[in-house]
Amino acid sequence: INKSFKSSPAFLYKQKGYETSFVYGGNVGWRDIDKFFKRQGFDHIFGDFEIEKYIKDKSKQYKGDWGVFDEHLYNFIYQKLKNAKKPQMIVVMTTSNHPPYEVPSSFKNPHLQIPPQLKKEIIGDLDLVQKRFFDFSYANVCAGNFLDKIKHSFLKDNTIVAMTGDHNFGGVVNFDVSHYLDFRAVPFYLY
Repeated sequence: INKSFKSSPAFLYKQKGYETSFVYGGNVGWRDIDKFFKRQGFDHIFGDFEIEKYIKDKSKQYKGDWGVFDEHLYNFIYQKLKNAKKPQMIVVMTTSNHPPYEVPSSFKNPHLQIPPQLKKEIIGDLDLVQKRFFDFSYANVCAGNFLDKIKHSFLKDNTIVAMTGDHNFGGVVNFDVSHYLDFRAVPFYLY
């Protein structure tokens, strides 16, 4: 899309004196998202290349097929907020919860169990579903760790965090017409 949208949050926040950034865990050249977000008024576009510069220990696995793992993405954002000289509005897109469902080998299995009632309704490959659940737990742990850092820092009193997703576990269970809204539902968290 070669169009700027007047309703872009970057334009609105910039008018109020905020520095605006789009941060993506992957390559910002993917589908020209760097160009798209620049047209939407964002001051800065950061991707895996920029985030990798902030990763201190590169001897461990820090990246998967789609980009840097969430823990590094959130550390980058936290450092950006912590060191900011002016108010920040940051839009973030992680690469977790995407095939091939990779997590760093250092992530310890939380022994997430699929409840028997849900297991009966799963369609497709159960091993793949377990991998997705494991990846989903990694994404949630990283998001929770980020929120804990915010809540236990000087940022807690002047930072608003909103988190949501762009899709759910569609394709894991069949949804009949009466539950179609559940098929499209995603969580929304506001701190």
